[in-house]
Amino acid sequence: KLSDDKKKIIKEFLDNAYLQKIEPKAVVIYKRSALISSDENKLRITVDKDFKAKKYENLFNRDGVIEILPGKCIVEVKFKNYIPLWLKEISGAFQLEEYHGSKYCTSVEKCYNIN
Repeated sequence: KLSDDKKKIIKEFLDNAYLQKIEPKAVVIYKRSALISSDENKLRITVDKDFKAKKYENLFNRDGVIEILPGKCIVEVKFKNYIPLWLKEISGAFQLEEYHGSKYCTSVEKCYNIN
């Protein structure tokens, strides 16, 4: 059950979205694999790949689907206390790069030919 404070925040968000006519512009489509540890560190690794996007219009129509971030995968690591040593070693061995971006923003840019 939501607290009154959370209900107020949600209402404020929805009111602002309505007043400012905020609406989605793109749909992001990708495949995700998730690994979750059961130890106290609560390590969670997700691997996203096969990124595609389309304009939000005609949501269920597959026309206009385009590929974004071709050949890339995004590995996201979350943990409670520490990054395990084995994960640091794998990151180095595969020369993983940090990605500071948004799949959604990249989708909007590609769908609307921005940049």
